[in-house]
Amino acid sequence: LPSDEMNTSSMPPWKRARALMTVVQTLLSMSKEVEDHYSHCMLELSQASYDAFVANEQYCCLCLCEIDIMCTVTVDELEEAITVRKRVGGQIEEV
Repeated sequence: LPSDEMNTSSMPPWKRARALMTVVQTLLSMSKEVEDHYSHCMLELSQASYDAFVANEQYCCLCLCEIDIMCTVTVDELEEAITVRKRVGGQIEEV
């Protein structure tokens, strides 16, 4: 497989090459029961893939919220540092 040739050990999990589709080809025709079971398994696989995509989307949203909160805290700390610097600068000018 192409993904076997890549060195995926150094990449984060969300960057690893993944096959998104599973295809099985047979020369023999499947019975109706086997075909129904195969279709059911493929639907379950599709649902699992969809659930994984939804979970990844939710994770990304949480990461964005966390970054937004960190930016807000950093801006508050910057404003506080500027206020302290101005206060100290004013005291130095008085001396």
